[in-house]
Amino acid sequence: MIIHDLTRGKYSTTITKYSSSKDVVSNELIESNIIGPETILERFLESHGLHKEDAIRLIDNVPVFLVESSMANEYIAVPGNDCSVKVPADMYISETIDFDIDEWLDDMENDEHGIHRDRREWVCRGHAISDLLGVYVFEGLDNVIPCRIFIWADKIVDFVKNNTSRKYYHIDDNQKIEALYNLVLRHEIMHVLMDVAAYGIAPCPYFNYTNPMYKYVEEALANFMALLTSNNYYDNPYSDSNKVREIEMFITSFVAEQSDGYAVGLDFYNQFNKMKARRIGIDVVRILKGLRNIAAEWMNVKASFCYETAFLLAKMWKDCKRAERKCETGAISSDILERLRTNAILSIAQLTYIQRTDDQGNLL
Repeated sequence: MIIHDLTRGKYSTTITKYSSSKDVVSNELIESNIIGPETILERFLESHGLHKEDAIRLIDNVPVFLVESSMANEYIAVPGNDCSVKVPADMYISETIDFDIDEWLDDMENDEHGIHRDRREWVCRGHAISDLLGVYVFEGLDNVIPCRIFIWADKIVDFVKNNTSRKYYHIDDNQKIEALYNLVLRHEIMHVLMDVAAYGIAPCPYFNYTNPMYKYVEEALANFMALLTSNNYYDNPYSDSNKVREIEMFITSFVAEQSDGYAVGLDFYNQFNKMKARRIGIDVVRILKGLRNIAAEWMNVKASFCYETAFLLAKMWKDCKRAERKCETGAISSDILERLRTNAILSIAQLTYIQRTDDQGNLL
């Protein structure tokens, strides 16, 4: 993984010196069992004539561009390369819609049966501003730079400088900047890892990031795996336990304040750690493996989306939203909400995997 500092060293004392090498990131993914032997991801890739080395090579070759918000929509020359890249806007306005899951499911059923009609126009309730710290962009395999990651260095620094509500005694601002940068970087890497188009596998054209449910699951998984690999990055035999604990507190509090599916990634992470700490019985081991490998199942959903899968997604959505409403009214605690949302999303992976295997567990 090559880090291109398009700010020309403006943040060299804070972010640039913390840039991870490609070997560090690849090793984290293997140690976290996101990429590794006998994972569903490896089996998914092999079913398409690929191997885990292809996934590692893809991630290792994705360039990361450190930029600042003043560069939005400008073409910036890449140092040491005879090309330039267009820096995307760091903020965008999207419509807030009345998303009706049953109507969405009806649209999916019509697609399945070849009934072509105009899709419903969802009712706009207002507009939301998305303020990005990083973004993954796929330009197509025929592009000189097919996959690219942009990280806004100035916004990461500003976030740390402007958020002083909680006191930390063992980490300073530079260490918080490092932690947030590493979280954002790993979050975007997870989007690369889950992008089936980046492997040359055609995704379903009418199920993409513009769909609220797609975004909900995709962002939850990206944050879960980013938290998992970030923790492995800091927690090692040479780490200061107080520093590790405060870094985890800082990045998990950041994720907890995020919207939509982003914060659900923290549910996954918390449930993963709780189950790992208990580690009792075969069911816990099975669920642990399910949490680790759910990203691969999500790739299967994107590559072979159908009405049956849409039905499972709709059930997951309803279960999550029902639990959220109960938590808002005080009927259930936040801990129970966390468990219910995790189990709801995890059920998709388990059910879609069962649908695609024979009696011996072999992929169909």
